[in-house]
Amino acid sequence: MPMSVRLMLLMLMLPLNGAAADELTTASTSATAYQQVRLQATDMAQHAQASISLHPYILATDRTALTLDVRLPTAELAALKNYNISWQPLPANAYPNLDATRQTAAASDTTFDTSADTIAGYPCYHTVEGTYQQAAQLAADYPEVAQWFSIGSSWQQLQGEGGYPLMVLRLGRREPVANPADERPILFVQSAMHAREYVTAELNLQFARQLLQNYQQQADAHWLLNFTEIHLLFQMNPDGRKYAEQGQLWRKNANLNHCPQDEPGVDLNRNFSYSWNISSNGSSGDACSTVYRGPQAGSEPETQAVENYIRQLYSDRRGSSFQDPAPADTTGLHLDLHSAGELVLWPWGHTTTPAPNASQLQTLGRKLAWFNNYYPSQSIGLYPTDGTSDSVSYGELGVAAITLELGTGFFQSCQFFSNSLLPANLPLLNYAAKISKAPYQLPAGPDISSVNVNGASHAYIQAGDEVTLTLTADDQRFNQSNGREPTQTVVAARIYRDAPPWHSSSVELGTADIFNSNANGSVANMRAQLLSNDWPAGRQLLYVQAEDSDGNVGAVSAVFVTVGDLRSPVADFSSQCTALGCSFDASASSADSAITAYQWQLSDGSSYSGAKVNHQFASAGSYQVTLTITDSDELSASISKTASVTAPPAPPPQPAAAEGSGGSSNVYVYGGLLLLLFVRRFFGKTNANL
Repeated sequence: MPMSVRLMLLMLMLPLNGAAADELTTASTSATAYQQVRLQATDMAQHAQASISLHPYILATDRTALTLDVRLPTAELAALKNYNISWQPLPANAYPNLDATRQTAAASDTTFDTSADTIAGYPCYHTVEGTYQQAAQLAADYPEVAQWFSIGSSWQQLQGEGGYPLMVLRLGRREPVANPADERPILFVQSAMHAREYVTAELNLQFARQLLQNYQQQADAHWLLNFTEIHLLFQMNPDGRKYAEQGQLWRKNANLNHCPQDEPGVDLNRNFSYSWNISSNGSSGDACSTVYRGPQAGSEPETQAVENYIRQLYSDRRGSSFQDPAPADTTGLHLDLHSAGELVLWPWGHTTTPAPNASQLQTLGRKLAWFNNYYPSQSIGLYPTDGTSDSVSYGELGVAAITLELGTGFFQSCQFFSNSLLPANLPLLNYAAKISKAPYQLPAGPDISSVNVNGASHAYIQAGDEVTLTLTADDQRFNQSNGREPTQTVVAARIYRDAPPWHSSSVELGTADIFNSNANGSVANMRAQLLSNDWPAGRQLLYVQAEDSDGNVGAVSAVFVTVGDLRSPVADFSSQCTALGCSFDASASSADSAITAYQWQLSDGSSYSGAKVNHQFASAGSYQVTLTITDSDELSASISKTASVTAPPAPPPQPAAAEGSGGSSNVYVYGGLLLLLFVRRFFGKTNANL
């Protein structure tokens, strides 16, 4: 970076008041004193800022309670009074497994079990060796779309003290592109920069496995691997990770030249070149600090490997000035996976000044946060952080860069990982791959939340058939917890064949019409009738992209269609509802062969089988009812409709008792009986006298 740019960046920084800055950067050159405390934030914005700045010391976070449990240096704890954050001590045994497991030089004598596939006590997380074995096997199983290779060495490997190479799994086809305009956009996802953050590498590995295993079965996975490149660095800090696998709270790399008797190593996320040591207290020059930035910018081999690789992947689209934005059509996206805090963050982190592409990065961040319901924010906390990984991708090259802080702690349970973190974040990563062609533009447009042909995600048709493509376009999928992202009316959706719309071989087939929408038109159900007369035989993809009233187009989604001898069944049903009860009849469904199964799924959690079913809902409302049919050729189709039910009418009220009657209808009964008795006696006496 030119010195003039460096000086400009320094002048643009907004340092904290001197007293706070001094307190927060003070660190002992010997063993650091720590306290375990629970911090109480006043609102979600402050909780997010504290999670960012105190990330190196987090034990657990709770967004609902607005608390953070941290293991904080005494000097940093004293500084919290400047930020109006209250705290209380935690019991000494609050985290018994972590009391004696911070990053220490004593761990350098640890003997590692390099044969274990998963971490002891955490069978859902692979060790470094297990991760590498799994990735190598994926590359061997899917050689057309996966490559496994080294991009550099760890510190220990360079010293001849064991260590590991830094390995990348590249996903996507490798055929050369004839037209430069058809160059494949690139998504780069790195993880486990901080050794103790178990969930990050495993999420990245599961993302790779999902894409590869679904390549031939799922339309979006297929087109992504055909028309994009996805580069995955699972273990950026493999040396440090081996210590963390022993239960150590190890954050930095394993460079034992720095503070060998206390907290050895360099914090790799303070060591990147572009914004290295650029703020007054965004990192530490004390080698024993948890956030030690290293002796110079990019000093560590792990940092150098990643910086060089990013520069190989992406072109430089940003000027040399701090204020120069990247062009709106810049391709490529860089994701850095960390834990914890449940945050989606974008540059800058070293200053409160918004990045020159702040508006587009904010839209991207809010869209990604819709998937996992994390808090979206610029990555500036209570105080700055500098030398972070987005400094080379965004700061130097202008590539959109996002940091995810996953989950609520470093050593998350396997139950939490499998049941909560994984299902919330895998769709996010898939979406990130979809918009890597134009991450500054596509997130503003409507997403395709569902698409099918003749009710199937993979439709089988015969040549010349007219097919019905049905889709839902949604322009309001943003996380609005930190400001409001504007939404617009969905106005169009276009259908393409052979390639996504930006590719030179793409063929536009037509547009879809809206048949219903929500009140403001931001969510629309659309339909198109397409003739297949000139479609080639065999399997192909139809691509769909929606547009809103501001002219924003969104991410592409796809659906398989196979032209041949088979024809998919067509699912349909009628419904009749009275009060809370409904009957559903699938007799309108059709198939060229026999329908062998009818499966019903209702949005209240109920499920049934059979052509005709009855259901009693518990309460009034609108419910989605989905019918899936399967024929004897094992082809399936689905259709969803809405059933609305109302509560039965209340019984009429009982008539009020006459005033003064004592409030009981029994009065009338007794009165009538007495009158009858009087009449009988009267006429009895009269008859006797006669």
